[in-house]
Amino acid sequence: INPNEGSISICGHDLKNDTEKALKEVGAVVENPELYKYLSGRENLMQIARIRNISKSQVDDTIKLVGLENRIDDKVRKYSLGMKQRLGLAASLLSNPKLLILDEPTNGLDPSGILDFREIVKKAAKERGLAVFISSHILSEVQNLCDRVAFINHGTIKSVENVVDQSMETDTDIICLKLLQKIDVDKLLSIEYINSAREIEDGIEIILLSNKTSELIKY
Repeated sequence: INPNEGSISICGHDLKNDTEKALKEVGAVVENPELYKYLSGRENLMQIARIRNISKSQVDDTIKLVGLENRIDDKVRKYSLGMKQRLGLAASLLSNPKLLILDEPTNGLDPSGILDFREIVKKAAKERGLAVFISSHILSEVQNLCDRVAFINHGTIKSVENVVDQSMETDTDIICLKLLQKIDVDKLLSIEYINSAREIEDGIEIILLSNKTSELIKY
């Protein structure tokens, strides 16, 4: 896909003209990471290390960082979803990137797994000097992990705020509705007090300002 306009620069490297150097600075976890389930966690990481010429000591340090020391030699097929997310994070951190991209990183995790993953990301950012870019529709996750947030609707940035701003401190509700008929999600997103809306099984999940819940019900 070729861009219509604009440019992307990562750590001073133009993505279009200096792609290899730009991407070398990036690590990413996109929802559920792809892993070799028939290999152990360590074997998965060593495969990446061999390709990228990463030392064994760097692999060991990264395993410790994500807290997988006790299960790293188990087959990945025996891992819980939270452990797979940790291993995916370890894989993305092996080459010491300067930018870590996380797309819905806690999707499907239980509350305990969410807290653990959040603390690991904070620790990694602090110890390795990472910039972390997170895509998430869960505002509580954004508030707990981010310094700044951009609100995007239909591919357009509507506003950029500091998390400590009053605009980010507004209480929100998460409502899940079971629908009798299909609803236009794009139309919902055009409503000022709705922060996000997405289709889920047999219904829709909506995040909106707490004091606007009654208005949504009327809608």
